[in-house]
Amino acid sequence: MGHKCWSCCGLGLVILLSTMVQGQEEKRYLGKTAKEWVKIVKDKDSPQRMDGVEAMLGVGVLMAMDVGTEEVLGALVSALKDKRELVRARAARGVGNFGADARTAVPALIEALKASAKIKKEDEVFVRVHLLDAVGQIGPAAKAAVPVVLEGLKADDQLVRKQAAESLKKIDPEAAKKAGLK
Repeated sequence: MGHKCWSCCGLGLVILLSTMVQGQEEKRYLGKTAKEWVKIVKDKDSPQRMDGVEAMLGVGVLMAMDVGTEEVLGALVSALKDKRELVRARAARGVGNFGADARTAVPALIEALKASAKIKKEDEVFVRVHLLDAVGQIGPAAKAAVPVVLEGLKADDQLVRKQAAESLKKIDPEAAKKAGLK
């Protein structure tokens, strides 16, 4: 798996090791099992949803060893529809941390990118950049996202355009060349 943020994974390992209870069958991450965090993140009304997304951002890959990659990805994908920008952005980063193993999340990322492009709030730029980064981290397995990434090249915001260009190069170098990117 390609992980962009080793410091987050390293921090996650420290958190995991410091919160594990000896002799306990299920590992605990910040005081909860992976199953408990998945349930919290999937619950759109949970007051702890942001905490759960943050936990998955830091140790989601480790949690996947306990409950499976698809469970963790499913929870993060559900958080892509949260009304709060920070939750959506962090969920996108969490998905991106799985690299090509997150290929099943591509349709949800495409849907989230389309929705994000329609929102004209300043904070939404942050979300869109992280969504674009997530599809870029998935790489060629995210080829279905090329049309929406190409739309990002036309965005008003420079950060969005820059991330769209970087992601397009990772997903489909030929499409990037056709778009005039070096």
